[in-house]
Amino acid sequence: MAFLAACNQGQDSDSTEVMVEGRWSGTYAAPGAAFSLPAVAFIRRDGIAFFFDSHGIMYRLPRFDGSFDIQGEVQAFAPLGYAFTTGRGSASYRLQATVLDSGITGNLQNDDGSSGPLELHPLEAFDGEPGLIAGQWSGYYITPTPYAVSLQVDAMGRISGNDVFGCSLAGRLDQLKPGEDLFSMVMTSSGPQPVCGKTFKGLAYESIYDTYGYFKGAPGTYYYLGGFSEDSAFVAEVKVE
Repeated sequence: MAFLAACNQGQDSDSTEVMVEGRWSGTYAAPGAAFSLPAVAFIRRDGIAFFFDSHGIMYRLPRFDGSFDIQGEVQAFAPLGYAFTTGRGSASYRLQATVLDSGITGNLQNDDGSSGPLELHPLEAFDGEPGLIAGQWSGYYITPTPYAVSLQVDAMGRISGNDVFGCSLAGRLDQLKPGEDLFSMVMTSSGPQPVCGKTFKGLAYESIYDTYGYFKGAPGTYYYLGGFSEDSAFVAEVKVE
């Protein structure tokens, strides 16, 4: 798909459901595309689920309820500040996939009959006890030309900040379960339209890796945040200063 600059282990044989909640990574190809791209997924059981690629295209997935098979609508969103070559900021597909503890395999399907594979495996992004580190989190929205974002996060997970689009940001992060490296996220932006003035809901996780090289691989603590509004989405990599 093109876009233009614009504004744990193996499955237990006795298991009756899949332990799907967490972080996943792998590859995918958009329907009709001639090549695959790396993908990272955030999945909350019976809640929001999505994956994104290195360009910052976000794919909102159907709800994962622990079943071994899943199918449903997938909505793709162009990165912040971009649109697809259709001139639109979103596109729709369908997903049909098999879900195991060890991996998710399936196909994204377009209305014209074209399809592209999706393959994901559990991602271990953090070695230790994950949590929220209060302080300044600075980084970038993941896009083809990364846009700066700066967040201040307090010990209660409350967020304030701003970004290169002139948006003022406010929200909250909450750890889903003690010891789990997955956090719910709500973030509201206010400021110049059409980029600002939205409320995003999504997920975040903690990592020790500078996956996209924005910080030249510097050691430290990183967070990856992704969320959706009604008509747009974002994903960001930030580093605790």
